[in-house]
Amino acid sequence: MGLFDKFKKKETPSKPEEKGVEELKFKLIDCDYAPQDMENQLPITFSIIRQLPGSDTNDYWLAKCEKPIKYGDKNINYIVVGCRYVGSKLGKGVGNIALNVAYVIDESLLDDTNMNFEKCEYVAICIAEELGSDAAKVKTHNLGGCIITKSLYEGTSKLKWIFREEGVNPVDNGWRAIGDTDTEEYINTPGNNVVVDFDRLVEIEPAVLSIYNMPVGTDLEFFHDETGRYFIDTHTGKRIS
Repeated sequence: MGLFDKFKKKETPSKPEEKGVEELKFKLIDCDYAPQDMENQLPITFSIIRQLPGSDTNDYWLAKCEKPIKYGDKNINYIVVGCRYVGSKLGKGVGNIALNVAYVIDESLLDDTNMNFEKCEYVAICIAEELGSDAAKVKTHNLGGCIITKSLYEGTSKLKWIFREEGVNPVDNGWRAIGDTDTEEYINTPGNNVVVDFDRLVEIEPAVLSIYNMPVGTDLEFFHDETGRYFIDTHTGKRIS
């Protein structure tokens, strides 16, 4: 979608000051696939106004920028954000979080009850840092995103294989995890792999936290028996506890 023409100001009363949901306030500190003029304006601080249910998910949030974002010949006052990874939730105490970000190019969206994609323009994947006194106390791993099979995510399988490849973008840490019931056909079926925050994989199997810093090219098989939880390096046969 290309740039839209400048908006014509309507002779209507000014909108009342919006109040953020639970006073949620963030700043965008890093972006991927973003317009150059956006990167040059980081950090971008914004406050969440309200949720905007969409046709595909309810995970869209309307937010007001602390100061306008320059975008070509326009000033962007509002953005819509949504969690980048399945399993992530936008809320108080989230710390840092990966978000999909869209500029609101038609401010009549502020009067809508549902998300309207024609009034927005998707611009970037960003890392947002929660602001406020409580956020500073939150401890999160902030280890980026990874890809796991749907069976792992839904709990119908248990971790069996995990390997690391080059990430496809700055927020992708490159880890890929496969369940013990997953077949090659299952893995290759569209929709059977989901992008999640690495913390979600830690929730599924805490042992993965111990191997997070292993390099690209790592290929491990996971075991859980009477001797404990451990990994076997498929290249060397070495046990990694």
